Amino acid sequence: MKIPLGKTLLGFVLGGLWLIANAVIPAQPELSLSLQSLSSESWTAEGVEVALATTPSGLSARLTMKRFIHPAFQGDLLGVFLDCPELIEDTQGYRCSGGHLTVRESAFGPQALNINGTYSNSGAYALKARALKLFGGSVTLDMQGFGNDWSLNMQAQQLGLGALSSVYPGLIPGDASLSGHARINLRVRGDAQGVAALQGDGRFEGLNFSDGPGLHVAESGAARWTLDAQRRDKAWKGRVELQLESGMFYSDPFYLEVAQVPVKLHLQGQWTPATQHVRLDDAGLKYAPLIQAQALGSIDLKQQRIDEAQVRLSSAGLQAFYKTLLQPLLIGSPLDELELSGGLEADLRIEANQLSRLDARLTGVSMNDRKGLFSARDLKGRLTWPHAKEASPSKLQLAGGALYGIALGPMQVRFTMDESSFRMLEPLTIPLLQGRLSIDRFEARDPFGESPAWQTGAKLTELSLADLSQAFGWPTMSGSLNGSLPAMSYQDHTLTLDGALEVEVFGGHVRVDDLVIRNPLGRVPELFADAEFQHLDLAPITQTFSFGHMEGGLEGWVRDLHLMSWEPVAFQALLQTPEDDPLAHRISQRAIDDLTALGNGVGSGLSKTFMGIFKEFRYNRMMLRVSLSGDQAELDGIPHADGGYYLVEGAGLPRIDVIARNRNVAWKTLLARLQNIRVEGVQVE
Repeated sequence: MKIPLGKTLLGFVLGGLWLIANAVIPAQPELSLSLQSLSSESWTAEGVEVALATTPSGLSARLTMKRFIHPAFQGDLLGVFLDCPELIEDTQGYRCSGGHLTVRESAFGPQALNINGTYSNSGAYALKARALKLFGGSVTLDMQGFGNDWSLNMQAQQLGLGALSSVYPGLIPGDASLSGHARINLRVRGDAQGVAALQGDGRFEGLNFSDGPGLHVAESGAARWTLDAQRRDKAWKGRVELQLESGMFYSDPFYLEVAQVPVKLHLQGQWTPATQHVRLDDAGLKYAPLIQAQALGSIDLKQQRIDEAQVRLSSAGLQAFYKTLLQPLLIGSPLDELELSGGLEADLRIEANQLSRLDARLTGVSMNDRKGLFSARDLKGRLTWPHAKEASPSKLQLAGGALYGIALGPMQVRFTMDESSFRMLEPLTIPLLQGRLSIDRFEARDPFGESPAWQTGAKLTELSLADLSQAFGWPTMSGSLNGSLPAMSYQDHTLTLDGALEVEVFGGHVRVDDLVIRNPLGRVPELFADAEFQHLDLAPITQTFSFGHMEGGLEGWVRDLHLMSWEPVAFQALLQTPEDDPLAHRISQRAIDDLTALGNGVGSGLSKTFMGIFKEFRYNRMMLRVSLSGDQAELDGIPHADGGYYLVEGAGLPRIDVIARNRNVAWKTLLARLQNIRVEGVQVE
């Protein structure tokens, strides 16, 4: 509803009546006047008829207009009839009490109002109207004016929000739906240039909205608002406050449910209609479970662009902050199922719709990946992005955590980062598995983009094989692990070892080549590699298992290894005794039984024969070949004349050979046989 820019209709009518009453009525008891049209700078009336009559107490007046056009109204008013049964004259001017105004047709439908008004000899006027029907509700108007200055007070109850789209077609999209009710108290002040000031408050209830695609939805919304604005030259200055009290709100991909704690928003600044430019001097958002933020800046509404803005935000409830604002943006990434706690404070700068500066402080942050990939405990420090020459580097401290079930000790890292790069400033030492992982460098490109890539180098020192076995659910191994990863890179969601991974374990040497891991933090990681091992000592290896006891050297290789979700899919492997092995070759009864079961599905039953009196036997050499493809494994060893194959070729007296005859076995069956080989207190899975 627009506000009058010039004299009101009441001012014109009562002013005309005042002139006619003083000049004509004494000579004639009744008078009528017809005009084809009447207009001023701000309004036009067509088909005007005015009828005056004397009454015992004074005058009565009737005004009829076929059409009335005024910027105060949305569209034309048709069939206007004003009846003033008591037009009372006094020393101040004229009063119309108990008047009645009807409008046959308007943008807001037919109207029938009770009105009271005054028009003073000085030109001041006042109008009170009751029972105005607007958007399915009722409106009361109180208006006053003198010359070019006027004011209007409006009180509206139960306005139907759904009717807005029919009166203001551009307010919501054509395929959208809107319902609910509003209460509005509005105070307007104006002059010859139009509206000069607005003050008001109101409440929305039962707000329901949905656009056609369902990307923006509100259900059962309730909110309060206040407004205080003044026109200054060609701009508007003021403050608006909004408080969401309840409801469910969705704007793809974000969802917010407001219940016991309200969401409070305030904006204070300046709006220039000609340029559609907004300057925010003070903006604030407060939602206790989620966030508190303050901002200032400038916005170009025409270009839908934030020219510049400075924002300070804080959150004491990172789980709600993550669930509402971050998780919807991280669906499908390794960070889409986190549990978070701790505090966050941050200063941001935005230029031309782009984040140009971030300074964040973390306090007591802990996170846990529900998929079990990683966790962090008591993370604190400062992040600056992008790094500026005059700014301090980013620094983070971690009390502890875990990665793939491996516990991590306390650590500290200093680094710099910007839009396209991340660089660690000093070597990082991570305590784990009773040893340490030393990372000498780490550099990344596009770390926050769609195609992150990084390079690093690391060294493993004295890692406990027992702890490593437990973390991955492997048979418990003894000893320690040392190794180096001179160059490792990540690109296109693929982790690649550039060069070889060298590991010292079980008294020998293991070399891993062509190591590639695709989607290492994804739901279905894949690993590809080749490995070669030399000079391993079977004694500490077999001590790991209740496999019996076996002495001697071991060498071999694994080629074309393919793991999916860390389970074997394909590989070719060879385990054998080295030629010219200097170690003594001995094997226990239990080891013979287990190897026999591995190759044939049943044990040798050696302990039940007379050979059971011997606890150990000598052997010449051992060999096992395994080729896995899909769900079938092919087994082989040292060729045997009758078509089987030796797993262990005996030596000396008494001589024991372990001969297998099954060459093809289902992988699940082979795993089941391995499950019968127990670790102390742990079964292989």
